[in-house]
Amino acid sequence: MTPGRLVMVGGMLVDVVMFVPHLPVPGGDVLATSALVTTGGGFNLLAAARRQGLPGAYLGPHGTGRFGDQIRADLAAEGITLGLPPSPEDDSGFCIGLVDGAAERTYATHPGVEGRLTSEQLDRTPLRPDDAVWLSGYDLAYAHGPVAARWFAGLPTTHRTFFDPGPIAGDLDPALLRAVLGRADWVSLNAHEAGLLTSASDAEHAVRAWSRTLPLPRAGVLVRDGAAGCWLLETACPDDAVRVAVPLAPFDPTDTSGAGDCHLGTFAAALQRGEDPAPATRWANAAAALCVQRVGPATGPTYAEVEAALAGAGPHS
Repeated sequence: MTPGRLVMVGGMLVDVVMFVPHLPVPGGDVLATSALVTTGGGFNLLAAARRQGLPGAYLGPHGTGRFGDQIRADLAAEGITLGLPPSPEDDSGFCIGLVDGAAERTYATHPGVEGRLTSEQLDRTPLRPDDAVWLSGYDLAYAHGPVAARWFAGLPTTHRTFFDPGPIAGDLDPALLRAVLGRADWVSLNAHEAGLLTSASDAEHAVRAWSRTLPLPRAGVLVRDGAAGCWLLETACPDDAVRVAVPLAPFDPTDTSGAGDCHLGTFAAALQRGEDPAPATRWANAAAALCVQRVGPATGPTYAEVEAALAGAGPHS
């Protein structure tokens, strides 16, 4: 398969992130030690893939206003192309993020024009035959969920597809979720999200329970498990899930924001350049491990940085 592009159609907004020693109690306040304002959502994933050599394209809505301006500037800086002109009706959305002393993040999201994707916009989406397509669970949670699910489920099989249910996995409409799972080639989510969908208590049980509780995607499932690595289930061998370890020395994370996006974007890039799933997962584990040692949501490493980290880790990691 030729590299093509990694394409997304929704979910691009701005993150307003504050780093705090601890989350405030209800009705309380806490002083942030630092803060940043940056494009987030699907930008993290497209940027991670781009840094691994896979071109990206955002073909969804972006607004008119300060947040839309920032999104366009950040996309241009990463070399990610746009497919639609700015929407004149409103600005892009934003989310407020708090990263606590344990490097865990908590978000509240206010959607903008990216939360109002229309069938007309999707029908005009200029996909190329060799494009891969990524869909976020947030696009099923927005009002345009049925539109996005129908479009994704109807994509030609020539497009490799990726789906990340995200933190709201347990709140997604079951019918929309099943329609998307039936078309997705790969599904990627973390252990908590997998537990919401399978009622399993941990990553291993979730990935092993997947085929008993949910439709298997066309190629496989990744269940990310933090420092423990990632569980890989290939649909061709549904009873042989394997854990792929993080191939770097143990470390304390600094900021986990965007780690899942980095992992999936890196995994997608590895598959698109011809890697098999297991080595692609190992490469994605290394990229995510580098990502969480940096501050900010779009901190995916380059191909050369991952290559150097793996070389330094030794051949038996």
